[in-house]
Amino acid sequence: MYRSVDGTTYELLATLNANTNAYTDLTSSALTSYYYYVAGSNASGVGEKSNIVRIKAGNHAPAFSGLANLYAKTGQTANEDFVVTDDAGDAVTVTIENKPAFVNVTHVSGNNFRLTANATQDNVGWYTLTLVATDNYGQSTSAIANITVADNKTKSVFIKLGTQAVAAPWNNWTGTRAAGSVISNLKDENNIPTAISLTSLTAWSGMNTLGHNTGNNSGVVPDAVLDNGIADNGASKQFRFSGLNQAMRYNVSFVGSMNEGLVATAQYTSGTESAILDARYNTNKRANLNGLVPDVNGQIVVTITRTGASAMNYLNAIILEEYTAATPMLNPSGLYAEAVDRNRIALSWVDRTNGESASGGYQIQRATDSLFTQSVAYLSLAANTTSYTNAGLVPNVKYWYRVRAKNGSTYSAFSNKFTVVTPASIVYVDFNTTLSNAAAPWNSLQSSSLAPFEIPALKNQSGANSNIGIRLEKVFNGEFTAGVKTGNNSGVVPDNVLASNYWLDNLQLGQFRLTGLNHSRRYRVGFIGSSSSVGWMKGNYTGAYSINGKTVYLNSWMNSSKVVYISDVVPNAAGEILLNFSTTAAAQWSFNSGIIIHEYSDAVGGSILFP
Repeated sequence: MYRSVDGTTYELLATLNANTNAYTDLTSSALTSYYYYVAGSNASGVGEKSNIVRIKAGNHAPAFSGLANLYAKTGQTANEDFVVTDDAGDAVTVTIENKPAFVNVTHVSGNNFRLTANATQDNVGWYTLTLVATDNYGQSTSAIANITVADNKTKSVFIKLGTQAVAAPWNNWTGTRAAGSVISNLKDENNIPTAISLTSLTAWSGMNTLGHNTGNNSGVVPDAVLDNGIADNGASKQFRFSGLNQAMRYNVSFVGSMNEGLVATAQYTSGTESAILDARYNTNKRANLNGLVPDVNGQIVVTITRTGASAMNYLNAIILEEYTAATPMLNPSGLYAEAVDRNRIALSWVDRTNGESASGGYQIQRATDSLFTQSVAYLSLAANTTSYTNAGLVPNVKYWYRVRAKNGSTYSAFSNKFTVVTPASIVYVDFNTTLSNAAAPWNSLQSSSLAPFEIPALKNQSGANSNIGIRLEKVFNGEFTAGVKTGNNSGVVPDNVLASNYWLDNLQLGQFRLTGLNHSRRYRVGFIGSSSSVGWMKGNYTGAYSINGKTVYLNSWMNSSKVVYISDVVPNAAGEILLNFSTTAAAQWSFNSGIIIHEYSDAVGGSILFP
């Protein structure tokens, strides 16, 4: 093989084996033109040359190096420097896909770049960033960086239980827990080893591989943490932290999550501190034991007990927070809110202090602007409150919320802010064929899912024409009639809606199309399914619901309490939204009871922060 840069002077590039008919030149320079020919050779010399080909080498894509995860504190600046190299003379820019507002990337000099985080309480949590480097020839490459944002008043240790490991700073304690098993030298939020260890004083008998995911990491911990954990159906369990500082104070927080509708409540206790958490469909709640003081040996013991009708105990993660005894009341965290209907918004948060007043120990602040200066209202709640439903609201209004703890005239800092728009109107759709229709305001389809059909005019919550239509485009497999029946319509939707479902096989795709939508509005679509032990058997029946690339999940088994939503959906140019129904890879079937459509004004609502 011979090569030339001018088409006149050639040099031997490579000597190849007999019968070779292909070769890759790995020594070429970017954007340089080369001439090639090949000739046969033997002991007598070189034969006639082939035809000559001319080709211009392409441009290399930029390459990342030195990019590591970033650990940030609220109120402080955190930097991570990295390098991007490319062919000489190429101009490279680096951007971040779906960039959070508190994160920036800058060009320092030459090949050197810097990732910077300036986080506030609104940003506490975990983020996975995709950085994209692009040169002036259009070549690009991407790299992943994880950012952890923690409260500057505490030092935290994160422990992940279950079957799968997750990214730092989580300490992965995978597998079942035998009595006496220990994880030592736990790393803190900065991924630095500590003297702290955690011992499982009692055994856990099993694993949970069916945690409930948000679909976009908007939960109280990342989806990879919610996804799996440990489980047990026996007596009380105990964990012991060791290596603690007796002069410090500690909060111990627990996360359990199970993607099914059976009650899964556990009580967590240490000394006089106690908290309760239901792992059923949990993505946004934690059970906290606050202000704990280690014993003389630097240890804290926690007991976990199943309560009430709970057959199982589920545990996905444990979080330890360390802070000084002189630290003022810690602010609540993880505030989450969503519209229940046109006049109600449900809120939940994490209680991180044990010093609030018995009466009025928590205060919710509500406003209609992000600076909390317009239509401001204060709602007082009892100590240890971690959830509240705000009623009497006006439809089609964007409300901002934050919450703080109170002790006498002393207040903690506020939690993160959260904004929700109350719907202007709601359309309820019941998937039924032969079972009785649901009462108004539900629109019962009364149609077989085995053939396409269309209903052009659905009614809204007031019985008026919504102008929204629904069309079945990819068929389901028929009607499933073994949904949950509460007996008194006490579920999140009426019994007649829960009872009837359209069903799908594993990974089968069913599709509905919503029509007649308003281009000036935004939509939030809820999905619900239900299957029960009356006439059916326990299983993984997780539906996967997607719109415009966003996906949420719901296991219908024994569900009477959960609707999953995809928010801030924009209709296409024809005023339509395509709804995709399927299953996860592990689910045998999915059962689909109906949908709920929230409509709200773009001018008022804009984006809802989280589903």
